[in-house]
Amino acid sequence: MNRTLFYICCCLLLLAGTIQAQESSVQIYDGTTLKVGDVIQAGYKPSTFQYNFIKAMTGNYLQNYKEDIGLSELEITGIKSTDRTYTSSIKEAILTVRELSTGKEFFIDINNAIEKGEVVAKPAQRLYPDAKFLSDDLLLALTLRVNKLPVTDKEVLFLISLKDKDLYQKCRANEFEFNSVKADYTKQLEDMMNNFDFASTYYIDNQVTIGKYDFSKNGYPINFIGNEKLGFLKYGDYNFTLTAKELSCFIPVSQEYGNEVNKRGQARSSYISELAYGRFYLKPLDKFIELEKSDIMNMEKLYRATLIGADLVGVEVYDFKHCDYNFIGSVK
Repeated sequence: MNRTLFYICCCLLLLAGTIQAQESSVQIYDGTTLKVGDVIQAGYKPSTFQYNFIKAMTGNYLQNYKEDIGLSELEITGIKSTDRTYTSSIKEAILTVRELSTGKEFFIDINNAIEKGEVVAKPAQRLYPDAKFLSDDLLLALTLRVNKLPVTDKEVLFLISLKDKDLYQKCRANEFEFNSVKADYTKQLEDMMNNFDFASTYYIDNQVTIGKYDFSKNGYPINFIGNEKLGFLKYGDYNFTLTAKELSCFIPVSQEYGNEVNKRGQARSSYISELAYGRFYLKPLDKFIELEKSDIMNMEKLYRATLIGADLVGVEVYDFKHCDYNFIGSVK
């Protein structure tokens, strides 16, 4: 009898310890509080291989999850604190979540997952949801058109490289292969030039520098101009000369949310990162842009083939290069 009573007491103590380890809410490092029942979003895999802080049970073992569940909704079903610390003031916590679309269970090391973008901290907020991506083939057609440049074999080969990598290699190796498709791809490029849609809004994603929070204006100054003297927004091999670029040099953000942004940017570092990424919304101009004269360099030779005039109609700023989540702020 005593042995049975002892066994029951041990079980009750063990159960009490298990319940004590479970939490109903947790504050993560950016200051946000998550509760059981909340729905969060998964981010993208940090590599082609696996998530590092999202795990699933395989047999009797937890293993890093290998399939991409980016942007799927995850309901928090359990929160367990650990003995580890993320920072001196924030303890690590493991979330148990259920993917709403499949019912699959995952276990998330939440602070590390948010820091690395494996869990979304703030969804995207699109200024122009229907904007079109200004892809490399559109940029090629646009620069040729607005700068009144001829379509040469070089441009046709570049278009082929964008459309069909295998065909491009064949054309590079065999001039007869290129000649057999040259007329078709030349026509494609000329049609893109002639029919470019200047009425639509387009977007590009590009790196920006974000300054310290300005408490007098409530927001962040940003800088994205690659050449301060000329005022160009450099994007890959292209240079945009922008109208109304002054609207985009400051991103209004409330002090409350700015505190979260700073904590996200700092994570466990001793400084707040100045690196951010912008989604730039543009309306290209069907216009030949005049370049300043220079006695030092041949401006026409340097920039003519890459120059595009555009109205800048809005900017969104994000933590990550893909600009799909971890929104900081926007202006239009």
